[in-house]
Order: sequence, then C-alpha cells, then structure tokens
Amino acid sequence: MRAADCRPKPRVQSAGIDIAADLRFDRFEEQVAALPVGQHVTLPLFVFHPYEFAVGLYPNGAKEECRGWVSIYIMRQDQSEGVVSAECTIEALLPDRNPIHAGHVSRSTTKDGYPLELGLGVYDGWKRFAQLEDLRRQGFLLDDTLCLRVRLVPTFPGLGQVVLAPHKIAPVEALARQLGTLLASP
Repeated sequence: MRAADCRPKPRVQSAGIDIAADLRFDRFEEQVAALPVGQHVTLPLFVFHPYEFAVGLYPNGAKEECRGWVSIYIMRQDQSEGVVSAECTIEALLPDRNPIHAGHVSRSTTKDGYPLELGLGVYDGWKRFAQLEDLRRQGFLLDDTLCLRVRLVPTFPGLGQVVLAPHKIAPVEALARQLGTLLASP
C-alpha cells in the first residue's frame, strides 16, 4: 500500500477537548488482502500538546482469535508520561448517501461501562469492532472505503482536575455547642 493512500483525511471539530473526527480508510479490500491478522493501518487523530493520538485499524483483526473481525484502537503516539482517560465512541458511516450518515455499527465506552486508559505507548479500543462480512453485507464498504466517525473526550493528567478539601466530620456535641451560641446571640 502506498504511503499517499494512508494520509489522513479527517474533518475535526472540537470544543474544548471534545473531539469528533470523520476518517476514511480508502482501498479497504486491498488492505484486507495485504495485511495479515495483527497488522494495522494507522491514521493520526489529533494532537493536544504534548499528547498525540492516532486510530489503528486492523482489517483482519488484532489477534488470531479476532480473525474475521475488524479491530479498532485509539493509540498514544507521544512520549509523555501519565495516563489519559477518555470516553470514546466509534461508529461506521454509510458512504452511499450524501451527506454521509451514521450507521448502526458502533462501539462506545459509555455503553461498555469503562473509559479507555491510554498510557505511554498503550492502545485501547475494541478487538471485535464489527465482523468484516457484516460491514460488506450492510453496505459500509461501498466504493471500497470504510468511513468512521470517532468521538473522543479525553481527561489529561493534571488538567481540569480540582482537588476538593476533605470533609471534616464534626461530632454532634460540637455542632450543638455551635448552634447553641448562635441561637443565644442577639
């Protein structure tokens, strides 16, 4: 596969650190034929200095147990310390309509009940995003392209975190004394 074919074509919209990107994996069937199980194509997703993220797509599955499935992961591409937690939704888009419409093939950390945990050199996502034959049969690979919408809401270490003072538990007697002096005051 030529490097020019792997260049990202994302449309990114962000408000704060809520990212939405539409990605296209062109010549998808060629990738299925060329890449064995465990091999992936990587497209850059976004950079929030010093963190860099990409989407890794395994057209034949990330592991042998996932043969016949498409695996998708969010990958850290930087060398920064710390773990970035993120809520993430990835959905396949139907490219046969204008404009592109979201289909019903999707995965979400909100539905799964846990966020992605992206440490240094770590990737997280879905080893069984969708069955390859289902994507073909349902029309997600028309024009030999897989289109994905990735929504990511990361929480970066040390940013936007407010440390609250621990609650002090006052004994009932101390509370009664305080209230008693307040009520006795003119």
